[in-house]
Amino acid sequence: MTPELLLDLIGVRLNGPRSADFEIEVELVVVDRGDERWSFGVRHGVLHARRDVRTSAPVGVISSIAAFAVFATGSKNFDELIAREDFEVTGDLARLRAFAENLDVFEFGFEIVLP
Repeated sequence: MTPELLLDLIGVRLNGPRSADFEIEVELVVVDRGDERWSFGVRHGVLHARRDVRTSAPVGVISSIAAFAVFATGSKNFDELIAREDFEVTGDLARLRAFAENLDVFEFGFEIVLP
């Protein structure tokens, strides 16, 4: 998946009402995609993202696309994620953890249509 699609997934997982008063700004560098840069964050319960923007964000993530996919999908807990060698956080780690706690984890295999 591309960083753009993974950010879309994070936007789907973001619990808007729970994160209405939460703000964060993150600068993301995806190293195995030519150091592709993204700035993303949350304000008023909504995720925003921009490509090729350098910011002075208080949180930085330097990651492979595979590790960022783990973050976006929530397939591992936060401590397992930051233990990976290909996911480095600079700046306010506690703030990124708080952001991750505002992301819903969906149950896999739920029934869409019931008889």
